[in-house]
Amino acid sequence: MKNYSLVQFAEKLEKKFPYCLAEKWDNVGIQIANDNVIVKRVLLTLDVSHGIIEYASKNNFNVIITHHPLIFRPFHNLRAFEDYTAYAIKELLRTNIALIALHTNLDKIYFHALSDIFPLKKIKPIERDLHNPDIGLGSYGQLETPLALKKVMEIIKDKLKIKHLRYVGELDRQVKVIGSCGGSGGSLITKDLVNKHIDVLLTSDIKYHTATLAEQMNIALIDAGHYHTEKVLLFLLEQNLKKIFLDSKILFECSHINTDPIYFY
Repeated sequence: MKNYSLVQFAEKLEKKFPYCLAEKWDNVGIQIANDNVIVKRVLLTLDVSHGIIEYASKNNFNVIITHHPLIFRPFHNLRAFEDYTAYAIKELLRTNIALIALHTNLDKIYFHALSDIFPLKKIKPIERDLHNPDIGLGSYGQLETPLALKKVMEIIKDKLKIKHLRYVGELDRQVKVIGSCGGSGGSLITKDLVNKHIDVLLTSDIKYHTATLAEQMNIALIDAGHYHTEKVLLFLLEQNLKKIFLDSKILFECSHINTDPIYFY
């Protein structure tokens, strides 16, 4: 079985999830590393929280792959007692855990991830990538038989294992074409959704004025929360990485630590 250094591991990772696919404002790839380390145990997570770092350290993971980049905005200082990012960097370096981010490049490769919870036909990206029109941000597809909006939300609650949803639209509205975008998909709410005959968009982080715009465009919205609409990516990633690195003894684990900071009372 083959051993992979972190650099070799990242190079093979990039072939499957090209960093060039990431949005210009994004920051993907190796973020913290000892390049010569041999990759043995890899933890997959949406966020690099206190709990994730502690779990990774206690269970001997030497690489974390995060969806949300830890290093994202320019630094003004690295005062670990005042800034969480600085603290997390210090802890990852102290425990010799490397960090790799796969963000919007992963979103584009797995554009269909959230749509896969529904029995949809002909799933396509909503916003196609300029260099590869077969992938992109968000997705949409058709149901064989229309469903009421209420039934669609029941499916979401069941598949994503959540109790609460925010929504815009009438519960008895019939839905034929379902759109979805994990994470913050409010920017996709344009006339393009109308042109694609999308009846409802499943996403998260919907703002008041965005909801009003969707209502005016006669598009139903379902906000299932940022964490819950993106966690489906991790399961797909875990399955794929096990196949990609089948020639190694690398252990991959999808974190079950809930890093969602939002609670409902």
